[in-house]
Amino acid sequence: MRVCLIKPFTSRKRDYEQRHLDVGQAFLARSLQSRGHQVEILDCMRREMDLGVFSSWLKKSSFDAYCLKIYTHGLSEARAQMRTIREQIPEAWVMAGGPHPSGAGEKVFAHIPEADYAFQGEAEIGLPKLLAELQSQVTDRRSQDLTGYRLPATGDLSEIPGLIFRTEGGVKANPPGLVTDLDGIGLPALELLDIPGYLRENLRLVKTQYLPVMTSRGCPYPCSYCASSLVSGKKVRRHSVNFLMEWIERYRKDYGAGNFAIVDDAFSENRDYVIEFCEALLKRNLKIRWDCGNNAVRLDTLDAELLRMMERAGCFYISMGVESGSERILRDMHRKTDLAEIREKISLVKRETKMTVGGFFILGYPRETREDLRKTIRFALDLPLDLAQFYIFSPHPGAEITKKLEQEGKLKNLDYSSCHYFSPSLPAEGISSRAIKRYQRYAYLRFYSRPRIMASTVKENIRSPQDFIEMIKYLLR
Repeated sequence: MRVCLIKPFTSRKRDYEQRHLDVGQAFLARSLQSRGHQVEILDCMRREMDLGVFSSWLKKSSFDAYCLKIYTHGLSEARAQMRTIREQIPEAWVMAGGPHPSGAGEKVFAHIPEADYAFQGEAEIGLPKLLAELQSQVTDRRSQDLTGYRLPATGDLSEIPGLIFRTEGGVKANPPGLVTDLDGIGLPALELLDIPGYLRENLRLVKTQYLPVMTSRGCPYPCSYCASSLVSGKKVRRHSVNFLMEWIERYRKDYGAGNFAIVDDAFSENRDYVIEFCEALLKRNLKIRWDCGNNAVRLDTLDAELLRMMERAGCFYISMGVESGSERILRDMHRKTDLAEIREKISLVKRETKMTVGGFFILGYPRETREDLRKTIRFALDLPLDLAQFYIFSPHPGAEITKKLEQEGKLKNLDYSSCHYFSPSLPAEGISSRAIKRYQRYAYLRFYSRPRIMASTVKENIRSPQDFIEMIKYLLR
């Protein structure tokens, strides 16, 4: 079958994080190719598409299935694209996957009625099985010239891992299927992506080429605000180090990349694995730098020897999930750390290495008071951090805190498409959404206006007046 994997566009002009290469889609593409399907990846953000441009592109396309990866904050744009597919290519199947369907589960068609099918969790096992069920319908449609007709699957769909589908009795969600042998998928289908274009993107606060490497899948941690385990499970599964070296060598030798970024949730959980990874990088002498700036390290896993080994192997930047400066909120979040350990570990990194250190913080967590917010900002200013990201709480479908808010009746009128790390979607304890946004802007201004931080930020990031303008837009968006 002819399959198009789509990363939808977003109407937020400064949604920089969505402009990065999606390695998950590249793995899914490889799994489909290995079963004989013709695959294309359409990154609407990379190609700067809006709905009009997408509609024009669609008139020239010819696919049997369009599969969209949907994030909660991009829900409305994804639905608009699905409706356009429906109008222009009514015989094609439209499918949804990614974080939002994984969290929504059986409720997904209430959120995304335009989809024929949806997947929760990893789709490398389930999607090829569904396409095999649909293949005979494609053949029948072509042989009978039934243009404009989308035929339903006729086989038993109840055994397809992760599939969410409509039945006469309602909606059924099959248990997710997790890939046990990650290496067995094969290297991600990077040839389907505009790698040179991604290398030209340079919109992060740490100036570096952003090419992702995912060393593992799964997250065993119970953080109340996070639903990543609904996408990749709680059990950690890892690529072999040899597989990763082949992948990184391809970045380096085929595309001339000078950097890569580790993006999974549990990279540092296994100390021996990190040591093996670093030793392999040193042995191969690839002359490539890397970072863990996407929250790939856990504070409680770090020690001096490990940090020095990571730096020797080329790691120049790590970022950690601090989240809050309030012990009470950390407990409510189920964070297995405290303020003293956070301070100790960040100080350890600064003492033992020259790596840039960043911290992630959440503002507007539902149980938070104004004093908790102030504690978080004060704590961020007091830590020896070089960079800080202050994200506004977003109620991800399926997360523990989201379920509690639903039970308390606090999400009845929530528009999920309004959920974004820079756009408050609901108030906290006695704090309006507008006030939370003001706290976020205040936090960014206070953190980055200090002389030490300002000097290092300018040194690392500012090469032209336009760079300065883009940085201010990023901080104040």
